[in-house]
Amino acid sequence: MAKTLDIKEARAIYGPDLPGPEEVAEGPVVIRREGKPYAVAIPLEDYRRFQEWREKAEREARIQAQDEAWEKERAAFHRLKPQLLQTHRGLYVAIHGGQVVDADADNLALARRVMSKLKDMPFYLQLVSEETRTFEVPSPEELYSV
Repeated sequence: MAKTLDIKEARAIYGPDLPGPEEVAEGPVVIRREGKPYAVAIPLEDYRRFQEWREKAEREARIQAQDEAWEKERAAFHRLKPQLLQTHRGLYVAIHGGQVVDADADNLALARRVMSKLKDMPFYLQLVSEETRTFEVPSPEELYSV
């Protein structure tokens, strides 16, 4: 969160030579102390655009990390599939942390239980059968962040 200073406070801390709105409007102003740069003054609208860009980049990084984690769980399901065909055939399994965390014949009941336990943690849910059918369901974050 950005810290806000009144111009009087800023002058007391940084000195009387802070750039005015006219100087900042012309472009970024590097503020130095004892000859070393320590801050940049930019127009408020530029700062707001930067904040939006940074928040978008952070959201995209979180989504990519979730996708990678989900892909690991999917790979774990396929690695475990021969064993699961013997122990869980015909059931839906939820994979998290590379292992089965729950199973049920009702995929919706299973999904609800696992989502309530794991909250926002990625998991892979799949019917254990010879043929694999995959349905991708977007996360609530992806649905509501658009």
